[in-house]
Amino acid sequence: MVRRWIIYRALSSFGFIIGFQAGFIPLYANLVKDANQEVLGIMGSTFMVVPIILSVLIGKLADTFGRKRILYITIPAYCLSMVILILAQDVKTLILSSLFQGFLLVNLTNEETMTIELVPVNVLGTWCGLLSLTRGVTSIVAPIIAGQIWDLLGPSSVFLFVICVELALVPLLLTMPETLNR
Repeated sequence: MVRRWIIYRALSSFGFIIGFQAGFIPLYANLVKDANQEVLGIMGSTFMVVPIILSVLIGKLADTFGRKRILYITIPAYCLSMVILILAQDVKTLILSSLFQGFLLVNLTNEETMTIELVPVNVLGTWCGLLSLTRGVTSIVAPIIAGQIWDLLGPSSVFLFVICVELALVPLLLTMPETLNR
């Protein structure tokens, strides 16, 4: 279970690292969709709307119905943001995409809760350190992979790759226990 969760967390961090830490989303919006700095600023602000408005509600739903069930809903919502980004033809659609991208932060919060609930308290420090190491390595590898995909297959392919990685999380998540009642 612990090994699977390490793989899950490494893969789940791809979307955040590629899109936000490495900056591929604003770069794509600017170079491919002709978004100017004002639109990019609005997109960055809109990205925070879902976490700000829905975090408490989604957290309560996760506490009531299970963390995995919420991830089964929010992972596709984040994937939808990538589809909208790729298909965007105007500023409003780019902003709509960034609204749905906010589900990524909701996912990460829910995953952090599961992470803490997976192991006994006495090994929590070691566990979190191991996961941080894994995310650190992922933060080096993910932009390199995304850059290669951008150059070889085109800019939109980066986000299709993110969608594939996110959807690959669902079968892996199925193998994990629900941590709500542990």
